[in-house]
Parts: sequence; structure tokens; C-alpha cells
Amino acid sequence: MRITYTDDPRVAQEQRSEDYATHVVPQSARVPRGKLTMAAWSLLSALNWVFYGALAAALVGTTQAIIGILVSVVVYSGINVFMAGYGTRFGLGSFLLSRRMFGTRGAWLTPLLIATGTTYFAVFESSVLAVAFKSYFGVVDIRWWYLIVIAAILPLTLGSVQTWLAKVNAVLLPIYVLGIGAAVVVAAVRNHSGSQWLGFAGLNPGAPHAIPGWLEVFCLYMGVWLLMPVTVDFATLGRAKDLKFHQNVTFGWVFYTWLFLLNGSAGIFLVHTVLPGQAAAETGVVQALLGTLGGFGVILLVATQTRINTTNYYLASSNWRRFFSGALALKLPRVAWVGIVAAGVYLLMLTDVFSYLQRALLFQGVFLVGWVGVVITHFALSGADRKAGPEFRATRVGALTPGFGAWLLSAAVGIVLVAEPEAFPVLSPLAPLVTLATSMVSYALVFTLLPSGRKGAGAPDLRDEVDDVWAARVRCDSCHRSYVAVEMDFIEGGAKACCLSCADHRTKPAKSATP
Repeated sequence: MRITYTDDPRVAQEQRSEDYATHVVPQSARVPRGKLTMAAWSLLSALNWVFYGALAAALVGTTQAIIGILVSVVVYSGINVFMAGYGTRFGLGSFLLSRRMFGTRGAWLTPLLIATGTTYFAVFESSVLAVAFKSYFGVVDIRWWYLIVIAAILPLTLGSVQTWLAKVNAVLLPIYVLGIGAAVVVAAVRNHSGSQWLGFAGLNPGAPHAIPGWLEVFCLYMGVWLLMPVTVDFATLGRAKDLKFHQNVTFGWVFYTWLFLLNGSAGIFLVHTVLPGQAAAETGVVQALLGTLGGFGVILLVATQTRINTTNYYLASSNWRRFFSGALALKLPRVAWVGIVAAGVYLLMLTDVFSYLQRALLFQGVFLVGWVGVVITHFALSGADRKAGPEFRATRVGALTPGFGAWLLSAAVGIVLVAEPEAFPVLSPLAPLVTLATSMVSYALVFTLLPSGRKGAGAPDLRDEVDDVWAARVRCDSCHRSYVAVEMDFIEGGAKACCLSCADHRTKPAKSATP
């Protein structure tokens, strides 16, 4: 083996824009906590969270909506303490982290779900901005505004967390904060609303509900548990010494209080004050902002949508790259995937995006809730993996594991409940919670009763040949690049060293050593 203790210059240069999408993130690539916080906090300015608050209040009233949002803040914050810890401690993104539970092939569903989800959100946020331009300026066809919005954002989406993604979002954050605050103040002054919005009982206050209003809102917010694996992906770039900060601030209670409670409350107030009596709609938030701030509302929308879409494009392009490089061995740079995502976003925007977006995310949400349930259960049951991290190398993990079946089962249960509300009037609104319970129970059973899906027992392990698996870099005999030893393994009975990416596509499984 060729072992060094410094980064391979070629790898460091290549991964500056890739952020180690298909490799373990070494300690040398971790970024300061301020940079990671600013990159991750671009999620704060998505108008989707403002709309979710307005939607929740329209369904069950302000009081029940706020209670449900507070419960969501507590649950999200608690779960992401662990998700941030997994990503930072082990350097594994959500895809690599889940290979132990689902197998090398089954885990490809993870980046596919994140890629489609963040692509959907890019469509949503881009459409909102285009609608704002069309509403304010009133010129040219909406399709041209779609194209203008996408073309304008592209130059800003090519950066990574390691380069300048954080800088873009740090500059635009004050505009977002001041803009939302100004919109709330102007709306209150103009409409003399006082505290009436707090007493809003919903658009249909007498309508019967199968479950309590706050629980309905909590289940609504479970539909975006996409944020859980996204937390893992961002946390891989965090430094170990900053973990407590990230668990509390970057991905913890500070973040979710702002993301859900403050944004949601602003959405409830603005829509109820500016558009009283109207059903919550995706474009309603745009109308409320333009109605209160006018031209400054356009500037605010540009700032907010630029912030969130830099992250949407970053996550979508990174995860499409992860999926296709593994599933189809199609290796394109992330820059190319940014262009592909932009083309796909434009084509989807030409459809009636708002008519199907929420339902598509609802179906996808049950898969992600099941993913979270399996991951939580696995680490609760496996003390060894909590301490040292899960096995993820293709030479050591099978293509599919029994855990993948547990995941599919839970998702199938959730989809049936979502698709058949008439047949399951009580369970249908509880579909995310039922999915979570099913995933945890079914995975606990297969973890306890069935084979783990691991392989290569008795085969020589490259990790045993180095003194520090995080400090040592070992040269791959396939691509001739050096990566941290923690992701490397022997192939061909110990004759060659192989990196994680090459092992996925070009190697034979590890064999037991000859006695």
C-alpha cells in the first residue's frame, strides 16, 4: 500500500465543488461553524415555511396551528441532535450512512428521494418568484419569467459549502430578516389588526376533524422530514469541536424555532391580515408580500428565493449525481448536474406545478418518515455502530438487506393510507405517524431475527493495516487517487486497495483469506 498523511492534491481540487458526494468527508475538508451555519440556514428563507403556517391556520385555526408547530419544533430538534451527530462524527452523508441498513443497492433510494424532493422545492420556489414578477410588472408571458428566474440563479448555484455557498447566503440573510419584519409591521399598521389573527378559528371552524387540530398540523409538518437526511448531508462538513453548536444552533432548536415557528407565525399573520377569509394558497404569500411592501416586496422575494434556491440546486445536483453515479455508473461533474436540474425545473414549471406538488411531496414524505424510523431504530439497537459508525463499504455490505424490506413495507402502508382517506378516515390523517411506527417495529424485528446482510467476514481488512484510519490516506489501485483509510478496503483477496467509489462499480466482493 502507498500511505500518506496529507490530502491528495487531485482529490482536494476535485472535491472543492463536489463536497465528497460519493466519498467519506475527511477532517481536512470540514469547514468553520459560521460557514456551515450560513450554508444550511439558506433553508430559513423558503416561502414554503411561510405558506405552511398559513395553511395550518386555515385548516385548524391559529391556536391549534401554533401548538402543532411547537410540537414539530421539539421533535425535529430532538431527532436532528442525533442526525447532526452521525454526520459529523462519521463523515457519512445520508446515502452512505444508510447502506448498513438497506444495502448498497437499496440505499440508492435515499439520494433519489432527496434529489426529487429538492427538485420539487426548486420548482416551487422558482415558480413563486416568477409569479411575483408577472404580478408586479405585468409584462411578457409567464414562461419567459420562468426562464429568466432560472437563468439568473444558475451562476450562484455552482458553488459548494467549501467555496462560497455560505457567503451568498450570509449576504442575503439580513435582507430576508428585515424584509419579513417590515412586511409584518406594515400589514399591522395598515390593517389595524391588533391580535385578531390569534383568535382565527380556521376557514371552516365548525368542520369535524378526525384527529385533534394540533396533531393534524404535526402530521402536516412530518411531510417534510426530508430535512432529516439533509441535516446529515450538511453535518458531514462540520468539525468535531463544533458539534454541540451545530446540534443546538445550526440544526437544532434555534434553527427550527426560526424555520417553523417564526416563519409560520409570519405566514399566518400576513395572509390572515392582508387576505382575510381566503383559502391558503401558494401564491397567497406572494400576494400578501407584494400587497404590503410593493416594489420592496419584489426585492425581498428575490433575496429569499436566491437564498433557498442556491441550496435547492446544490442538494438536487449533489444527490442526482450520487444516484446516477451509483445506480447507472454515470459519472458527471456536479456542474453538469446543475444544468440538468435547471432544465428539468424549467420543464416542470411549464406544467400546473401547484396542482400536484403538495400531493407528490405527501407520497414522498412517507418514504422519508420510514427512512428516519429505520435509522433511529438501527442506532438504538446497535451499540457498536453508535460508537464506531456503521459499515458502508461495498466489500462488506450486501446489495440488499432485510432492512430494505422493512423500509418498503412502512412506505407502502403510508401510501395506502394517504391514497385512501375514505377507507381509513382516522388513520389517513395519521399516515406519517403510522408509517414511523411501522418502520421502527418492522426494522426492530428484522434486525433481531434475520441476517444482517453483511459480508466479507474473515477477509483481510485494510483498516487493520494503518495506525489511524482518519489520518492515513491510502492510494486506490483502480483510480490512483488517495482517500482516507476509513473508506478503503482490499479487493482480490487482499492484493489491491480500492476506494469507496471504485469498489461500488469495478471490484469483486472480498473473499476470506486462504488459511
